[in-house]
Amino acid sequence: MVGIERDPVKEAERQARINSHKEAILQEQQKRKDDINVDNYAALKKEAEERVAAFRALKEAEEQTVIQEAKQRQTSLDEARISTGMESPGQKLWRKFKENPFVPLGMAATTAALSYGLVNFRRGNQKMSQTMMRARVGAQGLTIVAVIGGLFVSGQKTLFAKDT
Repeated sequence: MVGIERDPVKEAERQARINSHKEAILQEQQKRKDDINVDNYAALKKEAEERVAAFRALKEAEEQTVIQEAKQRQTSLDEARISTGMESPGQKLWRKFKENPFVPLGMAATTAALSYGLVNFRRGNQKMSQTMMRARVGAQGLTIVAVIGGLFVSGQKTLFAKDT
């Protein structure tokens, strides 16, 4: 089971129950083995195998319970995140894009100018490559202006929100 955190106390108690159950089975087998003849040994072995199978079923049921509890905790965490206004990274990215769309657009323009300039440089078209490198610098400048403008607008919103 990957990604499931178990409570150390519950895990220790479970392991202690497992070990005591195994010891009890082994002691009972040894006691019976000493007391009976070889004919009855096969029946005891079968009984022990049935007990081990029952024990494995119990262990699997406990693991399923742990998985269900983890899913419930995750669901409640997601609900709490939604109700308290916490947001996932994707939601935060989308919110920031809506607040200041010029920054991602400037980044895209910078990347496009750089890529096209490098392609032209590789092809040997120096004039277009040089033009694209100048366009890249311009796009970077406009992106920085967009960041500063977004900060200014955000600061103004915060300032006016405190006044009212």
